[in-house]
Amino acid sequence: MEKDPQTRDARHRWPAAVVLLAVAAALTAVPRPGTAAARETREARAPAARPGPGRATAPQHDSAALDAARGLLPDRFLEYETSRFVVLSDADPRWTREQSQRLERTHHQFLRYARRLGLDPDPLAQKLVCVLFDDRDEYQAFAIRHDGVVDPWIAGYFNPTTDRIVFYRGDSNPSVVNARARLDEMAADLVAIRRDAREAEHVGAATHARELQRYRQDFERHVRSERRRVDAFAEQISTATVVHEAVHQLMFRTGLQSSQRQYPIWISEGLATAFETDDTRAAFGPDHDYTPRREAFDELLRSDRLLDLRELIGWDEVPEDDDDHVHRVYHQSYALVCWMSRFKRKELRRYLELLLAEPPETVSPGRHVELFEEAFGSVEALERRWLRDERRQWAGS
Repeated sequence: MEKDPQTRDARHRWPAAVVLLAVAAALTAVPRPGTAAARETREARAPAARPGPGRATAPQHDSAALDAARGLLPDRFLEYETSRFVVLSDADPRWTREQSQRLERTHHQFLRYARRLGLDPDPLAQKLVCVLFDDRDEYQAFAIRHDGVVDPWIAGYFNPTTDRIVFYRGDSNPSVVNARARLDEMAADLVAIRRDAREAEHVGAATHARELQRYRQDFERHVRSERRRVDAFAEQISTATVVHEAVHQLMFRTGLQSSQRQYPIWISEGLATAFETDDTRAAFGPDHDYTPRREAFDELLRSDRLLDLRELIGWDEVPEDDDDHVHRVYHQSYALVCWMSRFKRKELRRYLELLLAEPPETVSPGRHVELFEEAFGSVEALERRWLRDERRQWAGS
């Protein structure tokens, strides 16, 4: 019996993904001593520039954070060093070097933004530590055992206590794994279509054979296109994650935030999400929109599902069992920080300074609101101005 090509094609639709422009990198892989990988040839590296008058000394390679991370990882993890980061990874070397370069680009854009805001970040004394896992399950086991991170939906994290960022390769993301499994099923369907076409030609059903061949060609193009989309989505996850977590790390290690202070979720996650990008070759940060976050916020605005700002600025954590609430907190914080970075830069700088000056103790939601209003004025007045601007931008787009 002839199969309906339209029915078959509809069964294999796959959602679109964000396209990523990959960044080429030429970084040094430093194999750990005593491993088989130590036999690899080390790539040439230009000598570090010597600090001149007024220039900060280059950050030191060795640190307690690096020693601690090395001690927890298997020997297969190789060391990759850049000007400001040491990356320990068991993932593909080329992919790891790309992430290492993205870390460096994040540092560059972080300093650009901080200076535009009028902040004075401290120079790095030691290189920052990043751990990359090729496998999601091993990442989760490490996160739970050594850093107390138990949330399965978290793709990466920064631990201020152990002073390291940790994440896994986007190819191990469940959505990517499931998508590729579905594409493999579609590839198997292609084999069946080829067989059906040959059988139709063999029995003399030339018209049917041509129809199957045309459908096979269309279906083949569709599968190739969807593979590219899934590959791009996997890279987009990795890029956004490495930038997001690096911003958290840089905020703490340059003294703009302190591990001795308690920060409301909106400012910490708002800054990190506002730096997210899928192309680190161009300028990025809170003064540049990131389309996935912007579109998600705009949908919240259109559907009147935004959180009350007075409540949002008082929270220092979000409920882990409420995905919708997490979604709204992150996207709304993103949009708020982006808007402040354009129209309230002096006030935003003042707010970060006030938080840093707070005593190292638990801060109540009421105190968070007081600090906010000391820097920005009335919460309600700012909320009205912000959302008015957002609605005008949305209406004009």
